[in-house]
Amino acid sequence: MKVSNLPSFYTSSRLFGTGALVGPLVDGLHNQCLLEYHKAPITLAWNEDPIFCTSLWVPPLLGIAYVVLGGVLPRFLSRNVPTRVNDRFLTTQSPNQILTLPERTILLRNKALWAVFTTALIIKLSEILETQSFFATDRNVILLLGCAVLQWACLDGTLVAFLLASITSIGGPQSELPFVAADVWQYLAPDQFPLLSFQFLPDDLQQLGLNRITGPCYFAVTMDAIALGRWYDALRENETNH
Repeated sequence: MKVSNLPSFYTSSRLFGTGALVGPLVDGLHNQCLLEYHKAPITLAWNEDPIFCTSLWVPPLLGIAYVVLGGVLPRFLSRNVPTRVNDRFLTTQSPNQILTLPERTILLRNKALWAVFTTALIIKLSEILETQSFFATDRNVILLLGCAVLQWACLDGTLVAFLLASITSIGGPQSELPFVAADVWQYLAPDQFPLLSFQFLPDDLQQLGLNRITGPCYFAVTMDAIALGRWYDALRENETNH
């Protein structure tokens, strides 16, 4: 299947809309225990306890993230990473059964919906692990990462998706540093300080903190962005052929 360099406007606009609208709802499942927003905060409370926290900054940022993770980077990696016929996950239900375009669209829709649902479960699990002292922090991260990898194995299984999700699980949290530095949000109990070893930086930058539990969450978010991008591509192809 030929892959274009950039996602179509059809796919990009839908990825942006999904990221901007659904993304904050899913992300908000654990934000109330991880973050404190300082600029343009939005908080919903029940009996004075916060049940949903976000910021007006979050929807456009997640919209852009979904376009990049679900549209741009998968295409780039697909052109540069060797792939096998295990991409059958995207076209067939079994290696010997070829699906029609409408059938493939339905299959990709179901995978996308399951990806969003399981990502929400993983993010909710991160909140439970963070607030309940079941295990040490390292074990929490390993457990959550195991769930994210299981999500990939069940719903995708392609090398491109695994590489992109793995890279994002490391680079995604680091991309928050400029926003933490600008005091858009702060982590309540940071356990990772990526800039601490850079002694030439001012002390306030060295002390910028993140939370390691977010790494597996970025892995899962990447998976549902990729799944949504594939579904939107199939929808566009379906409409073009009619």
